[in-house]
Amino acid sequence: MLEAGDGHDGIFVVLEGTVVVQVDGDRVAIGPGEFCCFPAGLRHAVLETQPPLRTLMFRAPSIDDKT
Repeated sequence: MLEAGDGHDGIFVVLEGTVVVQVDGDRVAIGPGEFCCFPAGLRHAVLETQPPLRTLMFRAPSIDDKT
């Protein structure tokens, strides 16, 4: 199911394992040491995970509301 961030930016860093995401219709695998950023409003979805999986996730209000 695609989501659009609901007013926040999201970032996650993969520490171990792999996360496969869909972004703008493209399927992308993010592996250890890589990160992915989802700005508020960008439609995305996690399609699969490959364990063992450890991630570090951050969510913050979108920069668009900091004027």
